[in-house]
This record gives sequence, C-alpha cells and structure tokens, in this order.
Amino acid sequence: MKVFVLLWLLVADSGAVSSSSWLRELVARYEEPYWEAHRALLQAVARQNGLDVRLEPVRRRLVIAHLLHQFVAAHRRSWGGSLLGVRYVYMDERAQILHRIETPEGPVYEPLYSRHRIGHRYVQRAHVVDRVPRIFLQDLFSEFPRYRWEGTALYSFGWCSELEMAYVTLLDYFGIPARIVMPRATHVRTQVWITPQRAIVVDNTEGWFARQPWPYAEDAAPHVPPQARRYLAWYQARAREGAVVPVGPRARARVEEALREYLRQRRSWWAVGRWQERLDLAGSGFRIGALAGGVALLALWGLIWFYYHRYRRRMESLQGGDAWSA
Repeated sequence: MKVFVLLWLLVADSGAVSSSSWLRELVARYEEPYWEAHRALLQAVARQNGLDVRLEPVRRRLVIAHLLHQFVAAHRRSWGGSLLGVRYVYMDERAQILHRIETPEGPVYEPLYSRHRIGHRYVQRAHVVDRVPRIFLQDLFSEFPRYRWEGTALYSFGWCSELEMAYVTLLDYFGIPARIVMPRATHVRTQVWITPQRAIVVDNTEGWFARQPWPYAEDAAPHVPPQARRYLAWYQARAREGAVVPVGPRARARVEEALREYLRQRRSWWAVGRWQERLDLAGSGFRIGALAGGVALLALWGLIWFYYHRYRRRMESLQGGDAWSA
C-alpha cells in the first residue's frame, strides 16, 4: 500500500502518469494506424496460427503484442533493434556502461559496476544483477537517458530474461495472458495467448514474432535441467508482480514521437512496396503481352510459310503438267 501511495505522490508532483494508464491510452490512439502499417504481416501471422483477424479481439491482441514487442526487443544488435533503442547487453559487458548520478552540481557518470559499502560489506547495485521490470521500465520511460555506453546515450538494456520479464509486464497492462518459456537452459522467450486456445511465441532477443510454435504444455522444454527451471520460476514471479512506473511528460513525448516516426517510415515503405507491386504488375503485363505478340507473329509467319509453299508446290505441279502434255 505504501508503494502505491508514494507512486501517487510522485505522479502528482511531477506531472507524470502511471505507465499502465498512459500506455493503454497511447495504444488506443495508434492501434488502427499500426494495423494498417502491418496488415500484411499480421494477416500472415494469423493464417499461420489458425487465427481469424476479422474478429476484433484477435486483431487487437495481435496489434498490441506486436507493438509492445517493438518497444522492448533488442535483437542482439549494437544499436538496438526496437523503437526505443533498447540494447542487448551481456553481464560481462555491463562493466563498460556508465550510470548517470544526479548531484547538486549536476549529473555525473560512474561505472555501473562500482560497489558501495553497507556496514562491513560491499554490495553491487541492483542494476548489475537482475534488471527486473520495475528497473527496466523506469529506465525505458525515464525523462533523460540514465546510462552511456560506447559514447552514446542509453535508456534501457537487458538480456533475454530481462527483456521477456518486461514484455510480459507490459502485456499484463492490457489483460493479455502471457508466460515466459524456456526452450533451452540459456535462453527464454514469451508465449502470448491471442485466444484461449491459440498462442504465439515472441523472442525479444532475436527479434522475431510468431516464427516458431511452443510445442510443450509446460513452460520449460523437457531437456531443461532443474537448476534452470528454478531461474525460470523466479522470472515468472517477477514478470507477474505488475510493475507500474511513473512516466513524465518528456518521456511520453519521446516515446510517442518515436512511434509516429516509425509509422511514417513504415507507411513510406508500404507505399513504395505497393507502387513496386504496381510496377511489377505492369511489367508482368508488358512481358505477357510481348510474349503473346511474339507467339502471334510466329503463328502468322508459320501460316504465310505454309500457304507460300503450298502455292509453290501447286504451281510447280501445274507447270510440270503443262510441259508433259506439250
């Protein structure tokens, strides 16, 4: 209860809103443009998974699942693969990250792996160990980038378990059931239910959406060892805590502008693709017409050849007859 009171006070004092209510409102405004920009992709996903996108709840869940995937996916690329530039960072790479610390003299950056003393013990900061959804989303929706890595600003980062925990948390804002699944001991993905009977699998590390099914009833593949299953249970519990974070006006504007720019680029790509389809269709029509014309010319030439030789043989026959009778 105290956590919710503190969150409410923080929101009231800073002009921030809760991440859950803001994202629901944002997605409601962009749901239809997002569908139009991804219609072919999501229709293909629906066909492959036995889903009917003519049903509004099915279409809506596919749109939300794909849009939130764009928010948190890192794709293992150095520049980040998502709308918001999330980076995939291994544990041993995190020593290179600088963390922004606010001081009275202004922000300073210190290594993320720096340790601080509590009593007689030195402990590492929580950011270094497991970036649970509360930490991941606070960073992702922060007013200013809290980190620097390789000379560039960085809002949020994670590896597979941290990406999937955040993804399941965001899906929960919309009441979409999901769970983290473990295909092997060193990797996790997310299974998302689009209907009570049909689910798709999303991999926010590799950056694919509904490319492979989940063939098991349990959340871990049969060959996954017990130790890894214990980690998986911990991930499931953190993902279901319902982490809600405050989102300030700068962060809201940043995220919405990133989404608008992405949709502009997607619409341009779609328009170019449609125009290319028309060009291809016109080109195909031209090629078909040229082929038909060529066939017609060959047929005409064949007819001319046939009648010419028939006429020639007839004339030779007549000339031969005249010579014999003479």
